[in-house]
Amino acid sequence: MQWWFSFCDSARPKGHQWLGVAIVEAPDWFAAWRKTHDLGLNPGGDVRFHPTTGEPDAHIDRFFDAEEANDTFDLVQMI
Repeated sequence: MQWWFSFCDSARPKGHQWLGVAIVEAPDWFAAWRKTHDLGLNPGGDVRFHPTTGEPDAHIDRFFDAEEANDTFDLVQMI
């Protein structure tokens, strides 16, 4: 199963709080969260996560900073 983790730091100035996204493959949310730490994909701050679907590809097991995530995933920055 793939998991989408989004990280933000509310101590940063508005418009710069969102840190980015990590997508990892793991059997459950806890294993996925641990994997973000073990692989150095967790920049800290607050985290939200949810399971996602998709085939394993170049997006798995890596961190995308805010700019790269917006470019790669066509996201709208909320923070």
